[in-house]
Amino acid sequence: MNKIIVYVMVFVLLSYNVFSLGLAPSQKEFDYKIEMDHKGSIRVISDNYPMNVELSLEGELKNHIIFERNKYEITRDDNYIKYKLNFPELSPGVKTGKILVREIKKKLDANVIASPELIHKIIVSVPYEGKHIKAEIIVTKDELGRSLITVPIKNIGTEKIDKISAKINYIDVYDNVGVLDELNKMQLELFEYSKFSSVFIPKKPGKYISEVIIDYDGKKEILTKELIEGKKEISLIDINVDKFKIGTIAKFDMILENLWNEELEISGVMKITSQNNYKKNIRIEKININPRSKNELSIYWDTKELDIGNYILKFEILSEDLDYIKELEIVVMEEEIIIQGYEKAEKKTNFRTDIIIIIILLILLLILYFNLPNIKKKKFLRGI
Repeated sequence: MNKIIVYVMVFVLLSYNVFSLGLAPSQKEFDYKIEMDHKGSIRVISDNYPMNVELSLEGELKNHIIFERNKYEITRDDNYIKYKLNFPELSPGVKTGKILVREIKKKLDANVIASPELIHKIIVSVPYEGKHIKAEIIVTKDELGRSLITVPIKNIGTEKIDKISAKINYIDVYDNVGVLDELNKMQLELFEYSKFSSVFIPKKPGKYISEVIIDYDGKKEILTKELIEGKKEISLIDINVDKFKIGTIAKFDMILENLWNEELEISGVMKITSQNNYKKNIRIEKININPRSKNELSIYWDTKELDIGNYILKFEILSEDLDYIKELEIVVMEEEIIIQGYEKAEKKTNFRTDIIIIIILLILLLILYFNLPNIKKKKFLRGI
């Protein structure tokens, strides 16, 4: 029992030491120039000074990272490890290396053990011969939830770029292209970095493509990235039951609208309940709805031995990344099912549409009037 207590105490102490160790910074980036003296340092952060650490190397740069020794005593006043990089000529591209730091601790029986390793990553960018850039599309959300498209651009070639311009486009699923922003012409020195950004505010939710076209000194680079704006959504446009008599099959005819700009495959269940503990689940078969389109759906309910009264309809419609729930109250009568609190879409009138129709009719009447002979005009006016 005493041994178990000792082991638990040792484990707790070791765990505390592991979590009290940290490195700053976690990584360092260098731009490669063969004539330059590249130097760096790592700060070892701990709540347990003094301490001993051991260093080791990994990665393709491990033969080019140099420090004075591979073991250090770290104190509160002396907690930096310095290193330098010795580069021969390297091939173009991004090269990486790792400095692994681990604390050397002593057990109660004087045996030495090593804690888990912490990593300081070294990244070296070796330029490509001639004129080259590195660019990417980064999409984040601003404080209003809108998509912020940022394009960082870096000169990773051996030559200065005299003129660079860029354009951010967006493309919908129908291949319609719109321009979001354009970058004015600028210059980039070797390893110089710049960026530009734009906010994307789509008129409707859906899936889009962000396209960035970069022109620089006669070269062109095109980047793309998918944008998801809003969420998939459907809407119940209409629902009715025709030619019903209690005890027979009630047919619910529904019209659903897909508000997303891609086709949706939906399925689900219609749940019917009442205060008299009536429960019925009816499966909704799969149907496809085209992008920003409507489709009809029919659901059949056997009302045999059903009582006249009030019921609750709950539609649970599912699709990928979509969960639509709609609840309606209905009144079942002898020869009718009344859907309460729901206005059919076709009963809604559009004032603007009515005005346009009236104007068109007036124009047609005027055209007809001015093309009639004078005698017929009088008869035409009397007819109106």
